[in-house]
Amino acid sequence: IILMDEDGRITEWNKQAQQILGRTLAEVNGKNFMSLLLPVQKQQGLSLPAIMNQKSRQTLEMVHQDGHKITMEVAFSEFKSNDRRSYSCFCRDITDLAKQQELDRQRAATLERMNRLMVDRELRMTELKKQLQVLQNQKKASG
Repeated sequence: IILMDEDGRITEWNKQAQQILGRTLAEVNGKNFMSLLLPVQKQQGLSLPAIMNQKSRQTLEMVHQDGHKITMEVAFSEFKSNDRRSYSCFCRDITDLAKQQELDRQRAATLERMNRLMVDRELRMTELKKQLQVLQNQKKASG
């Protein structure tokens, strides 16, 4: 769980966020959520409210302290406290799931290619058998 103020600065960061993203609350407190964890989206000009408005639950790539990307399922919400807007982000690391889904897609594509090759081969064999039959019939008729 990550909590942010109305300017998108991190104000709270639980132990799971620390474990997943490799940073302590002391390291991230007051830092801009977008700059720290979603630099690609920030470079694309997206703001936190713009990302939140896309859909309630979405998949985003966040950046670990060591620089590697983590595929996260995130759910943002907005709330008001003392007439100030704040945001919460509930994150779940789905990096392994995303990698497995990509492998499954690649395997399915490979199987589809193999299936097409086998069907093409069968069609060619059927055509060759027909041609062979025609040649055998011509040989019988002439000889």
